Amino acid sequence: EKTLTWALRQHHNQQEQGQQDVVLELGIGMAGLAGLYMAQSGRAKHVILTDGHEKCVQNNRINVRLQQSAYKTTNTMTLSSSASQKRPCPVDCQLLLWTLEADDIPTPLLDRADLTLISDCTHFEHYHGHLLWTLLSCTKSKTGQVWMCQPDRGQSWQRFCNLMDAVNEASENEEAGPLVSVQEQTFSLLEELHQNFLANKTNNNDASFYRPNVHRPRIVVLSKLRDVSETDRQAILRHLTERDQNRRAAHK
Repeated sequence: EKTLTWALRQHHNQQEQGQQDVVLELGIGMAGLAGLYMAQSGRAKHVILTDGHEKCVQNNRINVRLQQSAYKTTNTMTLSSSASQKRPCPVDCQLLLWTLEADDIPTPLLDRADLTLISDCTHFEHYHGHLLWTLLSCTKSKTGQVWMCQPDRGQSWQRFCNLMDAVNEASENEEAGPLVSVQEQTFSLLEELHQNFLANKTNNNDASFYRPNVHRPRIVVLSKLRDVSETDRQAILRHLTERDQNRRAAHK
């Protein structure tokens, strides 16, 4: 999540000041760092932090109060110098379970977020369908984006990409057009660090712990191209069923 926050800052430093109406973060864990950055950076009018665990939600409510208290005490923001005179925007913390059921996502979150954030969650492969459906159901059509940050973690990221490809292929067959476009973001500093770690690993230096499959972050932007549909949901279900069948067959 720290890397996702850094990437958002780099992206914002290259853009003119602007605001997203609603920023939604899924899977905040105990920190909600990326969402809190958006709240204090002046780049959001409203931030919603969510997780499926009540303790995480409770902890982030404390984090939000600490952030607001720090502003009142110092009137200075620490993550973004350009936002040093801005009051943090309103932040809500909510319980949100990822779902693949069409009617289970709270209506106030449907098609609402201009920007949705999530970090290091695609290794939960059993929940790939729930995650993709929730991400795209909550993100605004045509203008909304999802920023994701995660390593490959075995084949988990590739399998998530395969799921998105399957949904796009199914919708194109129905002449609805693709649901989502996928663009990986590149940052020179991250590539430099990656190459340095590889070199140190080769030279048997202290970077011997470095495993790109587990440690190298991929920062990917999904653009939601249209409304989600029942065709998309059924495509997710079919792909996951086939994937599970192939996995079981491979282990026989």
